[in-house]
Amino acid sequence: RLQTESSHAALLCCDLTEDLDAISLSSVTFLHVVSNTFFAPLLLANPHHGPRLRSLLGPRPFHALSRWLLRPAPSVAAEVDAFRRAHLTPHLPNRSLIGIHIRTLDWMRI
Repeated sequence: RLQTESSHAALLCCDLTEDLDAISLSSVTFLHVVSNTFFAPLLLANPHHGPRLRSLLGPRPFHALSRWLLRPAPSVAAEVDAFRRAHLTPHLPNRSLIGIHIRTLDWMRI
């Protein structure tokens, strides 16, 4: 298990592959990053990695990541879809929209 500290400036402007090469991660196929900071905007602005990340994630990176990482159980997805069809369909434009904000604390581990 490798632990390293990095500044936000490095995420914004450095070629991170040089750092990974320097610590010999050639045999590692998966990199697990744990952070209580949403640093995707910095990575997207990085000239070395931003173009590739934008091509993978599109114009709404949090949307793409959350749809991929936070998939509900099939029973929950069915209930959400039923609610969406009943209450948030395009032919009902005057209905309210429900938003969900998820926050974790650094001491909370799943």
